[in-house]
Amino acid sequence: SFIGQTNPLQSFLKTETVKIGGNISGTVSASWKWNDPWTVGFDLANPDSHKLAPALNSLLYFDARPEEDFRVHGSFKTAWPFAETNSLLDSNNKTTLVSVPDVRIFELFSDFQLGDNAYLRFGKATVKWGVGYFFSPADIINGPSQNTLSFYSIFDSNNPDFDTTALAAKAEFLLGNYELSLSSYYRYDTTERAALTLTGPLGNFDIFVEGVVARGSPKTFYSFSTSPPDYFSESKASDHRKEFYPSATAGFLYSDQNNNFTAIAQYYYNGESYSDADRTKNIDALTALVEVPPPGYTKDAIIALGKLAASFSGQHYGAAKAFNFFHIYIRSRQYGIWHLRPGKACNYRYKTICRHWQFLKVLE
Repeated sequence: SFIGQTNPLQSFLKTETVKIGGNISGTVSASWKWNDPWTVGFDLANPDSHKLAPALNSLLYFDARPEEDFRVHGSFKTAWPFAETNSLLDSNNKTTLVSVPDVRIFELFSDFQLGDNAYLRFGKATVKWGVGYFFSPADIINGPSQNTLSFYSIFDSNNPDFDTTALAAKAEFLLGNYELSLSSYYRYDTTERAALTLTGPLGNFDIFVEGVVARGSPKTFYSFSTSPPDYFSESKASDHRKEFYPSATAGFLYSDQNNNFTAIAQYYYNGESYSDADRTKNIDALTALVEVPPPGYTKDAIIALGKLAASFSGQHYGAAKAFNFFHIYIRSRQYGIWHLRPGKACNYRYKTICRHWQFLKVLE
């Protein structure tokens, strides 16, 4: 009963005990890889490599609210085999192997407020700014909102200093049934970013849109040529510090509760990647270099360099998931790397387990 309480919300915002909880999950996944399925003699039953990956993960958390305007929360993660082996040098300069428990602090923070207008959080916490499902370029720094303004200071855990401390801000606005957010990120002499997100209903669909502009990029760009002497070169972040890179994504979620059907689709334009002309030039040069390796290079070395350049090198990506269908994952078309993985999805509302397939493909 709220009778006799000066603040009826006190029973919700203040607890006399500490809440402790957690979860544990186990999975076993298998994958097969075919490097070049388009050649003559391709054998589906004979993949180039295969992998079996069992996993066991757990999380333990606590949450305490001793006062209405003060909260402490922490969570810890561990995973099988629950320990990791590190090599250390002893006093005799000999290497010694030490087993250390694999327990990581996932979150540890406190919340407090000044009146009803300023809410402050200090500590290690996860923050999700993006609205995309498969891709989220606006999730710059990894709260419910209704016309709110948030500020963040992110300290470097390895080298905390003024120059390594990042600043971020986010403003959120409720426009009818839509939520609009504007955010920015700054750290001295690193990539600055500004982002916009929009999410809301459109008929039977929930749509989401993200747009990001980055000044500079931390990515290393690779270039290949068949002309000596520079068959291979790379440009680091300092070489393109003043360049601007726009990225964007848009998608929708459709849910039909009557037929127990859900579909999600998303398109992603990766501005921090190679242009179509540069990517085509690299592929043509790599093909020629693999066929006839230049002096001082081996075929395996050229292929290894090509894989570095191929990592997320496309500009156009698409992804879709539909429950009750099938699950296919295609990572990189230009190198013929294909993954086929069966999966399951749980619909907790109807207490059923349904098979699903997921499709992820480079659109270029």
